[in-house]
Amino acid sequence: MFNYSWIVVYIPEIFPTEIRGSCLGWTTTISRLTFIIAPLIISALLKAFPDMQFFLGLLSVPSLLIPLLIVLRFRPHETMREQLEDIEIRR
Repeated sequence: MFNYSWIVVYIPEIFPTEIRGSCLGWTTTISRLTFIIAPLIISALLKAFPDMQFFLGLLSVPSLLIPLLIVLRFRPHETMREQLEDIEIRR
């Protein structure tokens, strides 16, 4: 649920006003698809690897590292305490 909440809050702030609705629509649609696909993948992995330690290691490392690498690579713009007009000017 945390994934969906940051999408609704942060995504509208980083896109220009003209395409904000489309970008929010695309990101929420993709996140909803992952909410359907992820349990299917996890259940298949649990059947294939019933040892929970291996399973947790297999999933925890990528789920922590991939978002960190994305943030470090793309350095999303921080919009805290900025007015919408100031954000629009910089784009």
